[in-house]
Amino acid sequence: MTYYPRTFEINELKKFAEQDKAGFLYVRGRRRIGKSWVLINWSSKRKNCIYFSGKKDATKQETLRQFIQTWYQATQSKILLELRFDLISWDRIFSEILLYQTKLQQKVILIFDEIQWIAKEGSGFIGSLKAAWVSFEISGFVSIVVCGSSNKFFSDKVGGEEKILRGIATRSPLWIHPVPLRDVKKFFFPKWNEQEVALTYLLFGGVPYYLSQLEGRIGFVHAINRAAFSRESIFIHEVDEVLGLEFNKAGLETVKKILSGINIFGASQSDVRKTLEISSSTVSEVFEKLIDYGILFLEEDFGKRVSISRKGIETRYFLRDFYLNFYFSVYQKYVKRILTNSDGKNLIFSDSLLSKKGYYIENFSGKAFENLVRDLFLNNSPTSCLFKKLQLVDNDFELGTYRSRTSQIDLVVKHNRDRLVRIIECKWGQENSHEIDELCHKAFPLAPTEQRMNVMIRSPSSSKRYEKICRDNQVILLNLSDLFK
Repeated sequence: MTYYPRTFEINELKKFAEQDKAGFLYVRGRRRIGKSWVLINWSSKRKNCIYFSGKKDATKQETLRQFIQTWYQATQSKILLELRFDLISWDRIFSEILLYQTKLQQKVILIFDEIQWIAKEGSGFIGSLKAAWVSFEISGFVSIVVCGSSNKFFSDKVGGEEKILRGIATRSPLWIHPVPLRDVKKFFFPKWNEQEVALTYLLFGGVPYYLSQLEGRIGFVHAINRAAFSRESIFIHEVDEVLGLEFNKAGLETVKKILSGINIFGASQSDVRKTLEISSSTVSEVFEKLIDYGILFLEEDFGKRVSISRKGIETRYFLRDFYLNFYFSVYQKYVKRILTNSDGKNLIFSDSLLSKKGYYIENFSGKAFENLVRDLFLNNSPTSCLFKKLQLVDNDFELGTYRSRTSQIDLVVKHNRDRLVRIIECKWGQENSHEIDELCHKAFPLAPTEQRMNVMIRSPSSSKRYEKICRDNQVILLNLSDLFK
């Protein structure tokens, strides 16, 4: 797997470990993002850290045995081994650990990874941890790190006022974010051009595990084919793995049907009900969970919305995850055509899917590029080229879209202090000078004190002629290369 240094995350963990008091920290992030790698890499270099990971198929008793062995291997202390196993519980384990560390007058950091498998129904882990934390915090000798990929777990146990673990964390969660676009090129595909790296990001996002499945040495098209469109591809079963963390087997098929109806272009709940003939109550319940678990998001519309029914405005929902967008919008369309010829070369992802300029996948690249730009706005810093060219000095802005009966704007950025509204169009594909005129003349209601900035973000890089047209029309042009800086 390609090495990617998580410098910021490692430094945050170091600060957490070196504070003079006990701490309770959640480490969050989607599946495959590299949470376990960060924790294992960091804890292996510290003598006072004990890393323990749950297993999906382990029973409560097996998990207890495995933790006791992990404790012994890390400390060489037999205090847990000597307990009668029929009397062992998480309450007893936490109590013995506290007594041991208090006697030593030394702090230990317990890391519980894959928490959803440790804290299974009937394990007693969550209640014991909640009770033990009071003593841990008073003594100052035991710190806790909890990590897991299941947003369902954190929603059920941490999210609301009635949740059992709410309010005991001593700092905000440490999120392990996707690899930034510029680092995907630097660390994973340094020999690929920016168009190839950008499209790879549109397909797989900044997930290190997915990116490591691509063999950069064999070239862009062949690497995509081998990783995503072969019978051995990890991605064939990956959606079941990702969604299986949040939904049981009975609900998984219904969820996949609903996500298939949303795909890259979004959908309202009524769209899904009409297309799939699923009851209103089921659709509403699933949508609520998909939002809670971070799989869907609502796109805010800054325009005066158009009523499409007597009931009023329909909210549209979009898939947040790059890979799920790719799976439901592209992969499912071609999965039945996966064939391998005699020399082992796959026949799916080829020049027939790509234009010579921009690697445009029909009905995917344009909207996916818009989502990439949205992601860059939400996760970039004010020092990036994107922020500087758009005169954004901080992250104090609102991000949404604009739709009316006559026009649509991809992205609207409204800064809360400078009264400047950035009207942004995201284009992936061939140049078209008429789109500049369309951008300039689109109706957008502005308050009298607000100014308007027209912005065009293009991939691939634009010609000199196109750049001149933008200047003449007072349109700020950002090319793909600007998004890498």
